[in-house]
This record gives sequence, C-alpha cells and structure tokens, in this order.
Amino acid sequence: MQKAIAPAAARPSVSLPETVLDTHALASFLGNSPATLMRWRKEGVGPRFVACSPRAIRYRMSDVLAWCDERSRLSNATQIKT
Repeated sequence: MQKAIAPAAARPSVSLPETVLDTHALASFLGNSPATLMRWRKEGVGPRFVACSPRAIRYRMSDVLAWCDERSRLSNATQIKT
C-alpha cells in the first residue's frame, strides 16, 4: 500500500543550508591572502564572519556578497565608505 503524498501547501518548506567559506576559501575567492582577512577581522573592515571557535572562522556567502555590494562603485572618483 502506497502512502499518499501531501499537497505542496501542506508540506513544510525546506531551505537548503547556506554556503559558508573558511578563511582560505574566501581569500582565494576574493584574490587576497588569509593574512589580509585576519587583519580585516581585527580592524573590523572586512565582511561579517562567524567565529565557531577561536580557530574556526567561517564566512556566510550572503554576508560576503552583501559586503561586496556595499563596496561597488561607478567610478574611481567615488569614495568607498569605511
């Protein structure tokens, strides 16, 4: 006997886990070094991060993309907000 499948409206929505990057993966993605990301964390100027532990730093891709969007400019004459 087969079980009936609930209509889509009755099923709970399932969201996929968000992509997270470690420091090395993000450094590669941005074209920077891991040391630069460490300095940015200390200075508070880089993308938001999650400190899972003192040695396990992760970056949500949504936060990285939002940070990149904040830094986008139309010309070199436009100042980056810091």
